[in-house]
Amino acid sequence: MNTVLRALETLPTWRLALAALLTVGSYVALSGYELLALFYAGRRLSYRRVTFATWVTYGLGRSLGFPDLAG
Repeated sequence: MNTVLRALETLPTWRLALAALLTVGSYVALSGYELLALFYAGRRLSYRRVTFATWVTYGLGRSLGFPDLAG
């Protein structure tokens, strides 16, 4: 862990900020896709609920290795 923190300290602040911004943007886009799919299916849920469910399931799927199975 110390190695990772030292490596992060060598990066310029603007790169870390850009990485964080792009990460948040990808999660917003992901939840937007889910919201559009629900709208198309005729289901109405709040953006907060869709975002929470999307982020949790995406995180679990990535952590458990399902992207390797799904392609």
